[in-house]
Amino acid sequence: MFRSELLCFIQNNFASTARSCLATCIKGFYDAEEISRAKSSLFDVAKSLNVDGLPRLKSRKGDNKAASDVDDILQLFEVLDSRQLTVPVFVAADLKRMPSLDPSSVDVCSLAMIVDELRRQLVSVTARLDQMCAGGGGVVVPAATGLGPSAAVQSDWPSLVPTDVIASPPVAPPVIVSPAGAGAYANALVQGQPRLPPSARKIRVSGKRSTSSSDGKCIVAVQRRLTAFAGRLHESTTEKDMLEWMNNMGLSDARCKKLVPKDGRKFSTAAFRVSCAESSKDIFYNEDCWPLGCELRDWVFYDRKPSPGDNVNPVAE
Repeated sequence: MFRSELLCFIQNNFASTARSCLATCIKGFYDAEEISRAKSSLFDVAKSLNVDGLPRLKSRKGDNKAASDVDDILQLFEVLDSRQLTVPVFVAADLKRMPSLDPSSVDVCSLAMIVDELRRQLVSVTARLDQMCAGGGGVVVPAATGLGPSAAVQSDWPSLVPTDVIASPPVAPPVIVSPAGAGAYANALVQGQPRLPPSARKIRVSGKRSTSSSDGKCIVAVQRRLTAFAGRLHESTTEKDMLEWMNNMGLSDARCKKLVPKDGRKFSTAAFRVSCAESSKDIFYNEDCWPLGCELRDWVFYDRKPSPGDNVNPVAE
């Protein structure tokens, strides 16, 4: 007889329990050192039988060492059982090192392992969130869903859900707020009118006040031009042809420029950069006014990157 609580457990349940259930139960109850010792003992017993064709002892390494060792143990048990070889009886001296659960109930062990892994992940995520908050950067605030004050995350910022409000606040879309704008957003929620804080929205207005003055001086605003990409035209189409078409449409201050392929490429169709005054917006975006099959989409402008020789921030002497 040999003492091994792990091998005793397998020997008494191997014939009545599925291999996957045994493996899950062993990995969830025994640590890696116990599994490694049991594996060495079992292979020493198999070696003493002097039988050819038995699995050889393999040294496992890496993060999955324990799982691989369990598979090696169960595989050797299967080979010994299939050949009907007589092995010594393994006994348990410490019953505390024997799983108290039936191997068919290993779902409980598996669930405990999953819960423990989720707990470790939650601790890691919480630590990273604390680092982000300590750095003073903005964080994504989810929409208000009526959670009580107990569900709020402790932080140095004003609470988005006041403790004296019982009813669920209006649902608002997620916004990115900074510490400076959190208070304004919370006040908006309390008033029942959720809106973006000033730091999280872009504002564009058009002036309507007359710029003329009594002394004859005035400020004249330059109207924004409408610019678009017009493509999928026949390659023989010229700038003159396109400009004539645009003038016949009735566009004010129509302009066009034919796009030339770069880097030696060749286009099978013609494309143009077309523009007009903003007063012709209704005509410019009317698909019935453009040639059949022509594709029109807004022109995207990008900020020009300064060249190495440009003085971006000149210093006044």
